[in-house]
Amino acid sequence: MRPHVVRRCSLALCLGLSLTACGSGEGAGKDASADDGATAVDTGAPRPDSGQLFPDALPQQDATAPDSGTPDSGTPDGGTPDGGTPDSDTPDSDMPDSDMPDSGMPDSGEVTDAQGLPDAMDQDAQVGDGGQVDTTPPTVAIVRPANRRLYFGGVTTVEVSITDSSGAGDADFTVDGMLVRTVTSAPYRIALNTLALPDGPHTVVVQGHDTLSNTSSVSFTLNVDNTPPSMQFPSTTAGSTLTGSVQIVATAVDPAGIAEVRSGSFSSSSSPLTYALDTLTLPNGLYRLSGTARDRTVVNDAPSSGNLSRASVDVFIFNTQNQPPAVTFVNPRDQDGVYRSVNIQVSATAFGSATISRVGFTANGVTIGTDASAPYSTTLTLDAYSGILTLTATAVTNNGIRGSAIVQVEVTPSPAFIVPTRYRAVGTIASGSRMAIGDLNADGRPDAVVSAGTSISLFLGRAEGTFATPTSFGSSGAELAIGGPMSW
Repeated sequence: MRPHVVRRCSLALCLGLSLTACGSGEGAGKDASADDGATAVDTGAPRPDSGQLFPDALPQQDATAPDSGTPDSGTPDGGTPDGGTPDSDTPDSDMPDSDMPDSGMPDSGEVTDAQGLPDAMDQDAQVGDGGQVDTTPPTVAIVRPANRRLYFGGVTTVEVSITDSSGAGDADFTVDGMLVRTVTSAPYRIALNTLALPDGPHTVVVQGHDTLSNTSSVSFTLNVDNTPPSMQFPSTTAGSTLTGSVQIVATAVDPAGIAEVRSGSFSSSSSPLTYALDTLTLPNGLYRLSGTARDRTVVNDAPSSGNLSRASVDVFIFNTQNQPPAVTFVNPRDQDGVYRSVNIQVSATAFGSATISRVGFTANGVTIGTDASAPYSTTLTLDAYSGILTLTATAVTNNGIRGSAIVQVEVTPSPAFIVPTRYRAVGTIASGSRMAIGDLNADGRPDAVVSAGTSISLFLGRAEGTFATPTSFGSSGAELAIGGPMSW
């Protein structure tokens, strides 16, 4: 409803005989159009146009007052005094004017206006539907945020409640003195984007109105934090070497407080986070030590969200016993030719206090055997293979460190040593000697046998393991091209 305002009214004293009524009735002592400084009482009726008095402001004091605007002389309406002259609009010369000074009568405690005349009230007042004066401001209470000692980030809801006997009106939300939004009805809430504000404290004021324009305000400090915590590993220097068991310290700082610091499987609900890192369980090498920190800021109205930061530092880990074991192929050697089957043999050496637990063998990535004691070996039948074959031997130490070696050999349908020009062996054979070349023990490598005789004979091996007819050379010596390595 529109506010009902009681305006100032002049009460004119007419020779102590009567008081004029403030309202729509006709004046008892002066022309109704005269300006005596009085204003109407608004009782809720529609406002008249400017310059008009407000009708029916209050009940009339004298229902029989004449309508001519002249003081009552005791003559009935329409009559004339003894001289027979009709009443005129001019006041009787014997009547005092309403602007005359106070007669000196006691004012009974009335408040006077600027002309010294008594006032009905000295200020505007608000009037409710029942005509009762309502100057009580509404009650404004903060609903959200509930815990205003926390820090807030992202989009934060600000909400108040307004209660008043005459009804709640608007709510004006301001931040640092700037109007953000006016909400005209319940719920009185706004979504405040704190990302548009710098970090730190901000003053939020909400002014509530009732339906009669009485107002009341409530304010609070909103602490804004949209910056992630500062996190670091103060005891670990980038590029340093860690050995054995090492104490790791991670710290984080934030004005909102720290909710969690985490590194790997270790965590703490406060800063610092301290834990022991056993580097003996890790192979030697370059590692990145990393962690996260989360503050206690309420982000987007989620209490456990917080701003999250990350930190990392690169370090080397080295322990002597964590060096990969040294693995070397004894047989076959890289680029050898093999056929029928091959006996694979390696040597493996651990470092420091570590020992070799086992050696595993693969052919083209498929496991073909494991040996837990030296000499570490296994046998592979080559019937299912052809072309280039990759053999891998992997040694594992007692602390889980691995070391590997790889060779590639060629699987052929005939003995590898008959491939000409692949390997070259030069030697002088004494007169009367006899030499046979072939894979006599079926290990995939050529063998040389020298026996007595008057000539040099070269026996070429066949795929099925037999020898072809020998080729004879001069007795003074020979230079032979064979397909595999040979020791003289």
